[in-house]
Amino acid sequence: MGSQKMRALLLLLTLTKGYLASPYFQPGFTYQYLYTVDTILDHISSPMLKGSGFKAEILVQLNLVWANNSNHLEQLVQIQFQELKVFNVTERTESENIFLGTSGDALLGQNNAAALKIPMLFHWNRGKVERIYVSEGSSTMNLDLQRGFISLFQLQLHSGTVTETDVSGECQVIYDGRKDRVAKRKVLGSCRRPEFGFTSVNKMFGASWQATSESLYVLEDGLIKSVALEERHTVALNLKSSVGAIIVSRQHLQLIYSEPSASGMLQGNLHETLAGFQGNYKVTDVFTSPAQKPCKDCPVIKSFLKMGKIDSSKLKTTKQFLVAVKTLRAAKKKDILLLLRNAPKEAIPFFIDAAIAARTITSLNALSEFLDFTDKSLASLQEKFLYAAAFSPRPSKELLHLILRKLQGGIADSDIEDSALIVTGALIGKLCRIKLCTSKDVEAAKEYILTQLKNSKDDAKTAVCLLGLKNAQLPETIPLLLQYTDVNSSTVSSAAVSSLQKFPDEYFTQEVQKQMKLIFHQNQKRYDRTVRLAAADIILRSKPSYMDVANILMSIGEIPSKMSEFLFSKIQTVLQTIHPARNVILEVLKDPAINNYGRWSLAGNSTSAVGLLGASDDWASTYSLELLFSESGHIRKSNSDFLLHSHGNQLLITQVSIEIQGLESLIGGTPEEGEEEAEAMAGMSATLFDVQLRPVVFFQGLTDLMSKFFSSSEGPTTVVKGNILLIDHLQAISLQSGLHILAEFQGCIGIDVSGDIDVSLWDQEAKTTMKTRGTLVINSRVQLDVGFMQAGVTKRTEAVSSINCNNTLNFAATPLLMCLQLQKDDVTVREVSTVYESLPSGRNFTQRKVTRHTIAGAEVPLHHVNNEMCKELFEN
Repeated sequence: MGSQKMRALLLLLTLTKGYLASPYFQPGFTYQYLYTVDTILDHISSPMLKGSGFKAEILVQLNLVWANNSNHLEQLVQIQFQELKVFNVTERTESENIFLGTSGDALLGQNNAAALKIPMLFHWNRGKVERIYVSEGSSTMNLDLQRGFISLFQLQLHSGTVTETDVSGECQVIYDGRKDRVAKRKVLGSCRRPEFGFTSVNKMFGASWQATSESLYVLEDGLIKSVALEERHTVALNLKSSVGAIIVSRQHLQLIYSEPSASGMLQGNLHETLAGFQGNYKVTDVFTSPAQKPCKDCPVIKSFLKMGKIDSSKLKTTKQFLVAVKTLRAAKKKDILLLLRNAPKEAIPFFIDAAIAARTITSLNALSEFLDFTDKSLASLQEKFLYAAAFSPRPSKELLHLILRKLQGGIADSDIEDSALIVTGALIGKLCRIKLCTSKDVEAAKEYILTQLKNSKDDAKTAVCLLGLKNAQLPETIPLLLQYTDVNSSTVSSAAVSSLQKFPDEYFTQEVQKQMKLIFHQNQKRYDRTVRLAAADIILRSKPSYMDVANILMSIGEIPSKMSEFLFSKIQTVLQTIHPARNVILEVLKDPAINNYGRWSLAGNSTSAVGLLGASDDWASTYSLELLFSESGHIRKSNSDFLLHSHGNQLLITQVSIEIQGLESLIGGTPEEGEEEAEAMAGMSATLFDVQLRPVVFFQGLTDLMSKFFSSSEGPTTVVKGNILLIDHLQAISLQSGLHILAEFQGCIGIDVSGDIDVSLWDQEAKTTMKTRGTLVINSRVQLDVGFMQAGVTKRTEAVSSINCNNTLNFAATPLLMCLQLQKDDVTVREVSTVYESLPSGRNFTQRKVTRHTIAGAEVPLHHVNNEMCKELFEN
């Protein structure tokens, strides 16, 4: 029977059985296709660099070995790769061409070259690939290429949207069929496949991925004549979209010829046909799974013992930290313990940070054995461990379980126990954000904090438990926090209201609003003025009514003068920003009984201010400063917040709150209302990268103050020091060709925050200096690894800077004069972009581009009231 008659008969059988037309192969014919695959990786923003990748040409022979007698569109097709040629994908000189003079068989190696030519089968039914059968001699590398080829045969000839499973996974596919042409668009964002990789809990430190896949099929009487497919992927760091890569992958299939085959089709059913083949064939998945390969360039773990002086604020240390994290991820427990036990004393905190960032069960077990929490002499290392855990970009249930086990086993140092409770809350919050809130370990940790809170008989301990809940940020604890806002202890009520302030605005229910109104207006009892102002902040954030805002504004002038000054400044700040209460405030201010000179002429040194520190296309950094003075003229409370905003996400980089009370006896002032019996106290509460840290008390009582004044040591005191892994992202991009791209981003900051205070009784002046030195290193690698070659693009971004915050207080005058100065030093940025290709033989191509630029430093302009006080202070 002639080929034209055979095709007409098959088409007639298809239509008479009620099936829509589908692609098929003709029995008794052999088909020869030229299959071309090329993949190119480019930097997003380095036009001077050539892309990396490769182009492969493969001759493929297809034979129809079985067809269903009752449905000729159900077929078993044999494919055999015959010859592989590999070329550069971008223009290269001879010296740059690593494939010059190298054959495909030589690249693959003898075994892989032979394995590539082993035939394989796929079950094809009405244009859908239902199963793939491979021989036991097939290799993973070859299978990836073969699966990509077979996936091109997932096809339907009529228009519509369907769900298909191919090499990319289970994906939504949109077809547009017209005569002998079919356009196919795969919605890559819809693909479901086994999970691989990881990312930071905070989306700001993750990566974005955008992808398209389009193909065009040309057919003739149901036979695929050609296929042209192109897919494009862009993967980029959210915080810096110029860090990443653009991947373009193309496949082209062209029918060279078809001719009658000497071998006929096998008879029987599909199972009998498969059993009749020589060799042992087995079913394999249509989609492929990438594999994370061990770090090839990581040093031996013992080499870290030879590291020189470790300074967290130095660029060299930050780069070494990222290398250490990768090395520890592949290390054994005994090797990590060896490192911790034999490292110089000053280097141990560095390795604790790295072991936590490694996030493996092995590294956690090593840390658990190394750190004995019943040994009080190890308190500094224990706290280093806890804070490293709190800052982990993607903590695990095992890490939370380890800390909870230490808490339940008893901790010798009470401060470390407090830190462990607060850090436990931070880990609960992060794990809940990645949908692990109902896991056994998280539930146990929640219960532990709540039990400690319930059994606490001490105000300080109760406040610590509340700060743990503040870090956890669990909506179900809001009613409990409301109860603790109404206790008689200002320490406890302040911690409870502070915990509520951290919740997003949508959680401020009517019950929250009602309690905050009672606190601010003191309808039932008296509250500390710092608590009242925090309550006012929540009211203004909770979509307040006209009367809510009117009542707050009418209180200005009625409440103590310094509170009125602060609230007046706060309202002015709200009007300058996008705030939930802005429009309502503007409406209330139309009332002349509220908006008048008598009420709005209360400008003073209690102020609230916001401003912009810096911005780029991807982020903006802002600051917020709040200063509340006592009626006697000294600082009652100061808040300084530094925030990062990026693509709809917000992160509190750092917040420092200093609170002072009970100093009236030293400066001859009158105690504030409700604080007549309050003892002298000064303390600091700090938040770093959205994690509340354990508050620090500078002194408690006048005796303690004088003792610490006379025993104070010279030189700055370290507040925070170490390396923090912020960005930790690994993603696999599975190409239609069956190959895999691994995109990896890691970002670390090295930070050293120190503070110094100089008090001169002779000059009646106190100077406080807070210096923050930091380095940032971001490494990105987007790599294609096909076994016989590697190709990729990398980028390393390095930045060094420092910020100085100076506070000068002169207590000779009345009222006191205070000047706050915020100085940003120059920021030096260096970027190294690299493109590379390499063969196992050692032949390689590398191209590198280095850029440097400096962002000039400046003194940040703060509130005009602060500027006037600075002028008066330094001119005198």
